[in-house]
Amino acid sequence: MAHRLGLALALLAALGAPGAGATVLEVPTSQFPDIPSALTAAKAGDTVRVGRGTYSTALTLRSDVTLEGEETAATTLTGAIKWASGATLQRFTLSETELSLSGTTSGTLRNNIFRDTKRTALQIGGAHQSQGTLAITHNTFLSNGTGLEVVDSGSTVLVEFNLFANNGKGVTITTPVGTGPAVQNNHFFPDADLPVGVPSTQGDPLFLDTSDSPEDLHVTEESPARERGAYSGPFADPTPGPVEGVTVTPKDDTHVTVSWTGNRAFGVSVTEYALGFKKTSGGKQFPFSDPVPVQDPPTTRYTVDASIAPAVPEQVAATPTDGGLLVSWAKDNLADGYKVHLRTDDSAAPTTTDVGNVTDREIRGLVNGTVYRVSVSAYAVGDRFISVTARAPKSGDAVPESRASDSTRVTLPRVESDPSPESALAPGELQGYPPLEDKGGCFVRTAGPRNLRLARLLGVLLGFLAASALAWRGGPRPLRRLAALALLLGPFATPARAGWVAGIGGGLFYPADRDWADHYGDRSMPEGRLSVGYLPVLPLEAGVDVAFRRDKGEVTTSSSGEALAAPVKQTLSALPLQAYLLLNLRWREGQWLVPFVAGGYTRVYYWSAVDNGAKVRGHVAGYHGRVGLKLLLNGLDPTSARHARDRLGLQRTFLVVEAQRAQLKNGDHVEDALGGTSYFGSLSLEF
Repeated sequence: MAHRLGLALALLAALGAPGAGATVLEVPTSQFPDIPSALTAAKAGDTVRVGRGTYSTALTLRSDVTLEGEETAATTLTGAIKWASGATLQRFTLSETELSLSGTTSGTLRNNIFRDTKRTALQIGGAHQSQGTLAITHNTFLSNGTGLEVVDSGSTVLVEFNLFANNGKGVTITTPVGTGPAVQNNHFFPDADLPVGVPSTQGDPLFLDTSDSPEDLHVTEESPARERGAYSGPFADPTPGPVEGVTVTPKDDTHVTVSWTGNRAFGVSVTEYALGFKKTSGGKQFPFSDPVPVQDPPTTRYTVDASIAPAVPEQVAATPTDGGLLVSWAKDNLADGYKVHLRTDDSAAPTTTDVGNVTDREIRGLVNGTVYRVSVSAYAVGDRFISVTARAPKSGDAVPESRASDSTRVTLPRVESDPSPESALAPGELQGYPPLEDKGGCFVRTAGPRNLRLARLLGVLLGFLAASALAWRGGPRPLRRLAALALLLGPFATPARAGWVAGIGGGLFYPADRDWADHYGDRSMPEGRLSVGYLPVLPLEAGVDVAFRRDKGEVTTSSSGEALAAPVKQTLSALPLQAYLLLNLRWREGQWLVPFVAGGYTRVYYWSAVDNGAKVRGHVAGYHGRVGLKLLLNGLDPTSARHARDRLGLQRTFLVVEAQRAQLKNGDHVEDALGGTSYFGSLSLEF
């Protein structure tokens, strides 16, 4: 027996030793988000290491590849598993999973937990005479219909050092003992359904967790199964089980004494305990202090200062508003609420406002222009949910750590952080960039009785166009001649009939303001345009157009010129309206390339809005000039052009490219932000 045991341990050590050049593939990571992707990439000798969690996907193992869980009790597989010759499966919990190994195969299943399967947890069938050893060692089979079933198997199946508890049947073997697998040194509770003569031990395994459906399957030092099961052997998971028996007793207003049951698990070393707390029973765990080292005798009681205050709030920023300050700060996970402290330069004590568990608040009712000093502090309520974690000696690059124990609630006085450094700001409505004058009103009002210049200009222009059209289409000859003279046509006049012009296009507007990109990210903003005009003769066009611009940027300084702690978003919209006279350098209808120049009156209506700041609107007027080229498109498809003329009255279609420069004035001030240069492309339709 000693010879067979030594041979089995040597075999396990050989199977577990990584080969030269072996790679560990971690799951889940950005490279391998799931187990199948890592198995696909793995090569012979590699290990796929799976982090804690439940994985319900079907798996196909790879030959000579190890699939390993981070923690046996906390890494669960529930999907179907297809075996591969030479594979290794270790440190997993297989729950409600039936694993069947049939046909000729080899490999290792060790230090796993098979539990809660209603039928057979692990089934082995087929001949294995010449295919190496299939080793099933150091596993725990708990609460299954049948733990392990071996059918028609050869003598190279090794079933050893396993723990079978509370199964309907522990192990079922259909071949005689003399010719069947090597089944020895296992533990069964209660009595096992095994042939007489199979070496085994019996009795209550004394799990650390003694509940009906235990979660911690470590066994105690007194267990008769302490050399068997998932937590035994050279490849056992070194992670300690959860600490039990935690009690918390308040000592004074700030200190508590924490007690717990010391480590009783066989084969598990604990070097230190870490005390921590949660804000809620199911929340995130925070450490109290440095870990508590295990001493001799083992430490199971420790007094700790539990009055953990949140950190001083960081990233505190204040933005002036009209009659207030908008204060914001970064969230602290330990904080249950915040206070905003405000004082003026001549006040000794600040005014404090409890704003609750938020990360910004606008303080209203302040005096514009008065400098206020603002700071923020964080506080935590007295409830703490305290738990204890056990840590084992370092294994490789990691320190195995148990899951936190069940938490115990204790109530202490509220604690508060120190206030953040003060910021000095004066309330006042935050102005956008550029600082535009708020003239109020809307388009109808500004174009109406308040300012009749645009209305008068449009009326004169429309009347002029109507008179010209009437004169040209059949009025008295003296009137026609007067209209021609007034229009400065002279030698450009042609016998072409009068018509209407419509245009649609878009392009980019470049403000003349050189600081525009500092606030809006780039030098240009998109612009769209619609136009309508009248063409009394080929060379001359008169009309109106409307464009729309919008850009989003940031305000970086307050109205008084102080730098803001954080930029504030703003939106600027503009609606330019223009009346123009355009001179085409065109002498015949079929001319395919037509240069033109134009100019006229411009009025821009604007709307500027700053987040939690000023909203202004108004208008500014000036003049513009433009130059460009028209490319006649009729010749590209004469048939379609003819149909469009016959059915729609569309005489000519032009592709237009142009540049326009506008200069606007608000009194004596030139508005460089609203005036500038536009580059356009459009379609011009002459009817």
